[in-house]
Amino acid sequence: MKEIQECQCPQAGYCEFFRQEMTYNPPNWQWCQGASKSERDEYKLSCDRKHARKNFENTEVFFITYKAMIDDCINLLIPKISKMQISGIVGVPRSGMLVSSICATSLNLPLYTLSQGKIVPCNSISEFGGGRMSGHVPNSGKLLVLDDTVFGGGTLEKTKTSIGNDYYYGALYAKPDLIEKVDIFGKELEKPHLLEWHFFNSSHVKKTLFDLDGVFSPNVPMSCFADNDKYEEYLSNVEPFYHRLPKTHKLKAIVTGRLDKFRKITEEWLEKYNIEYEDLIMFPTEKEKQRDANHVQEVGQYKADVYKKSNAEFFMESEKSEGVVIRDVSKRLVILPNQGLVFGAVDLVNPIRFGDKLPPQESKIAICTIPANDGAMQQLDITRKNILNYAERCGADYIELQGDKCPEWPMYNKYRLKQVIEKYEHTLYLDCDVVVKETAPDVFKTFNKNKICAVNEWKLIEDTYSNLFKGLKRERRLAILEYPHLSNNNRNIQPNGGMMFFPKRLAERYSQPSKPYAKRWCFDQDYLLLNLEDDEFELVDWRYNLEFIDYDFWSKIEDAHFVHLNGSKPLEYRLELLHRIINKNYTFLPQPKPKEGDTVIEKFRANWRITC
Repeated sequence: MKEIQECQCPQAGYCEFFRQEMTYNPPNWQWCQGASKSERDEYKLSCDRKHARKNFENTEVFFITYKAMIDDCINLLIPKISKMQISGIVGVPRSGMLVSSICATSLNLPLYTLSQGKIVPCNSISEFGGGRMSGHVPNSGKLLVLDDTVFGGGTLEKTKTSIGNDYYYGALYAKPDLIEKVDIFGKELEKPHLLEWHFFNSSHVKKTLFDLDGVFSPNVPMSCFADNDKYEEYLSNVEPFYHRLPKTHKLKAIVTGRLDKFRKITEEWLEKYNIEYEDLIMFPTEKEKQRDANHVQEVGQYKADVYKKSNAEFFMESEKSEGVVIRDVSKRLVILPNQGLVFGAVDLVNPIRFGDKLPPQESKIAICTIPANDGAMQQLDITRKNILNYAERCGADYIELQGDKCPEWPMYNKYRLKQVIEKYEHTLYLDCDVVVKETAPDVFKTFNKNKICAVNEWKLIEDTYSNLFKGLKRERRLAILEYPHLSNNNRNIQPNGGMMFFPKRLAERYSQPSKPYAKRWCFDQDYLLLNLEDDEFELVDWRYNLEFIDYDFWSKIEDAHFVHLNGSKPLEYRLELLHRIINKNYTFLPQPKPKEGDTVIEKFRANWRITC
């Protein structure tokens, strides 16, 4: 842990050490100035736990662009509507009209809207619309009342109260738990989400820092940069992106890579288009040479520093390369409207440097475990003899990789396993909290020797843990977003990493990314699956990895070959249960209740069948 001998802050404000605002409310700036080193260290630990909890609870944020909305109408909603027997589409004002007009026009159906509790046709020179609808023969069937989203359900209920239930109701995007309230929807969409057609005239702009060029107007052409006169002429006369001009709220701030010497011309342009803002922060003119030598890094760092010191919730950036820098430095949300992306507020870790000294090889096969921290070592101290006995039965070398080479996210120590996979013909990996039954078959004889083998936990989690399953799907979506070239290998499969079997020929498949990657709970499992072709893995029976979180854990435990206590909380409970299972005591042991002050992770409890 980083140490601090004395308070470094000259006044109240954002503290880099504690990574939070130090205000005038205790424990505050004045407290820190007089605190001892041990008091600061203790407070630092509590802050780190809070940040870790916040990162764990952070969910994916979606930014839906106009283009994505149109594509989703065409690809997801219109095919479903075309199978319905309807006579027309009623758009719910205002944004519901966007979706409804696209669908009605594409399907050549009459378009209606709602006005003062009545359904009104959108027509001009014909009964059902424009000239092309003059010969329209009305279809039989109900009208479809359509909105862009259904999330709170309030608008939907008000509409039903206003016009009644004699209609179909639908939306392009629907919150999963409200799907049953509509007759048709295009796509499930979780909160939180941001919609381009709402964002710029919502209260979000009051808590967002905005890039300028590329967000509110086209980027300056490269041909203008070398000539000051051309550059200034462009800044004065460029037309804005009219669909992004905010009209209802003042922007929190504009933070731009433009040099401060162009402030006057920039302010005049913003005034010309009635863009109101609290602050205009421009790149220091005296650092022009540094900026031009490495624009992406210098400007990205500058914007990130401003973002870190502010209480803004979002930074909207036009360029993906600068967005990466802003996210990596600030560790906060960055919206990329031109790409329809949101870079999540997650920390990154650098690829682990291995360098483990492996014991002399005596066999062609190995069993490996990795006690990376004290908690893991306490578990392995109970299971080690059990795993050693199994290795001896199989004729395998036992390899224990100790020490923590990734203290900021210890679970990624598992990537050190690749050193073993590359050396041995076949390798079995076991987590430290896995107990191998004495009667367990020899996996080196029973598993497919040419494939990576693991147990699939996707259905288990889907059926039993709705919130956990949402998190699992979010993490998978984020992995695909970060590594789109692997998207074709996405499947409804989640290989649990507590027991994994590898042939040497597929060692490369268990590689960490070459560049810094996200701290996420199941990243290594997602990344492994996305790197695997269909003929490179095989899912094996649950008995080779009975998970503690299994709904039927207690009724299955006697039949399991490997028992895996993942998700068992707290550590003391896990250690006691490991002892019991090692000693063949399979009687039910209830979980202790969470304590006040426990983090979200510490509060987790398995959901078991009521009668065990």
